[in-house]
Amino acid sequence: MKLAPLTGNRCECASCGKRFTGLTAFDDHRVWLTDEQRGCLTTEQLANRHSQTGKPLPPITQRDNGLYGYPPMTKDQIDKLDAVREAKKAEVQS
Repeated sequence: MKLAPLTGNRCECASCGKRFTGLTAFDDHRVWLTDEQRGCLTTEQLANRHSQTGKPLPPITQRDNGLYGYPPMTKDQIDKLDAVREAKKAEVQS
């Protein structure tokens, strides 16, 4: 598989070599192994992450272009985000 080029906000991990769609997915794949040492989650661990309370977190999966990232936002999620942005914009203008 030919990997997508590193342009814009894409990241490549110097430790494991995985490439990510953005900084958030990249940061979330790095975990503390000990108080002083960080490591990378495996592909399986990225797809099955859980919060400290046990709640499932969105998976970080590999896309067709070879980059790892979060699932694209749904139309409903985009609409909710747009509504929040519009409300904040109206609040600032008033």
